[in-house]
Amino acid sequence: MSITTASGTVVRELKPGDTWWSDGIAWHEVRNVGTTTGVYLIVEPKP
Repeated sequence: MSITTASGTVVRELKPGDTWWSDGIAWHEVRNVGTTTGVYLIVEPKP
C-alpha cells in the first residue's frame, strides 16, 4: 500500500496476517499499489 500524509509518501508491503497501526494521522490517503485485493479491519478507539 502507498500511504500519503502531510509528511510525504511511504510504501508498505503487507502480507496476509500482517498487522499495522499508527498513533493517529490528521489526514491521509491510502492506495493499493499491489496486484491483489487488500482487505483491512480498521479499529478506531474512542476517547
